[in-house]
Amino acid sequence: MREENQLKIIYRIIEQYKLNEPLSRTLKTFFKAHPQMGSNDRRLASSFSYNYFRLGKALSDLRLSERLTIANFLCSANSNPLLSYCIEKFSLLKEEDVSGSLAEKISKVKEQHPQFNPEQIFPFGDLLSEQVDRKKFTESFLQQPKLWIRIRREHADAVNKELRTKNFLFEQDEQNPLSVSLLNSTSLEKTDSFINGYFEIQDWSSQQTLDFIQPKPNDTWWDACAGSGGKALMMADAEPSLNIFATDIRPAILLNLEERFNKVGIKKIKTRQFDLTLPLSNFQFPTSNFQSTISNPQFGILADVPCTGSGTWARTPEWLTMFDEKSVAHFITLQRNIILNLASVLKAGQPLVYITCSVFKEENELNVKWIEANTKLSLQKSGYITGLGKQADTMFTARFILKENG
Repeated sequence: MREENQLKIIYRIIEQYKLNEPLSRTLKTFFKAHPQMGSNDRRLASSFSYNYFRLGKALSDLRLSERLTIANFLCSANSNPLLSYCIEKFSLLKEEDVSGSLAEKISKVKEQHPQFNPEQIFPFGDLLSEQVDRKKFTESFLQQPKLWIRIRREHADAVNKELRTKNFLFEQDEQNPLSVSLLNSTSLEKTDSFINGYFEIQDWSSQQTLDFIQPKPNDTWWDACAGSGGKALMMADAEPSLNIFATDIRPAILLNLEERFNKVGIKKIKTRQFDLTLPLSNFQFPTSNFQSTISNPQFGILADVPCTGSGTWARTPEWLTMFDEKSVAHFITLQRNIILNLASVLKAGQPLVYITCSVFKEENELNVKWIEANTKLSLQKSGYITGLGKQADTMFTARFILKENG
């Protein structure tokens, strides 16, 4: 029977997964080793496997077959032959209830399994910020986030036309029509608009950080933990006259950043491999690629620091099982060390924007208090960017200014 064979494959994937690497990597390796699987079977195996981990620690006492069925019952908006097979064979749930609201489906599961506690999906309530609604945040794990893109204004018509022509399901953000969401399974890499650099794949919440960065014409900014450059690109698109210095400890990811900037023809950027945990006593700001001839220019700092990433786990729900709470202390030490070093080279009156994709108060609000107590940085504003209503990530951002008089 087709469904039985599909289920055996999913069992193998889950049972072989060792929680020591992203689930996406395990799936990629598995599919490469089984080239006979068609695209629909791969998509179904991926979806069912990810949904299994969306239950976090909840119902961990159940057999794999039962837990997999409940997870996909809760996470699916509509039934399919495999889910129908699982519901009939492994549970007392009803297929017609799959299309119900999440609250209704949670109630149905509780009827069959009174021990089901949705709070166990995200069992880190003691670490969670009081500013994040625990119920809404926990329930967000039962819904796959959307794929968000940021369209370059001058190419909006071309992108929207191609999305419609290719029959992609998409929605424009109500406040910003250049911010567009699609189904997470949408493949955009082969579209003309992506190839030509008409848009960037960037989560909605990440796009909102521009309100905290506030780049101005001819500003100079140091994107200190640049990664592959998503926020640096966003800044350059917002202010084309901007000078950007981008650093990261990983040389390979800086190459990716440079390729992305070259693709869209942005030249006013300088990159360098940098370890921000080391003292910056001999730091010199590069100017060779910039119009400015000032040897030691004024600049703002963007610090999108390494963190637990807990605000993005709806995209990578395996972290609900993989995460070790002891790692929070490691990230806090790393974050504070980085900010101390960056603050030491910032000039009076200049901004430092601190960003994490974490929902843990120790990485966010408590770090803000520590930064104000241990540096000359003064907080201007801070807060969470919650993407819960957008099927997007949750981030924390704080904008500081270095005090004029110490």
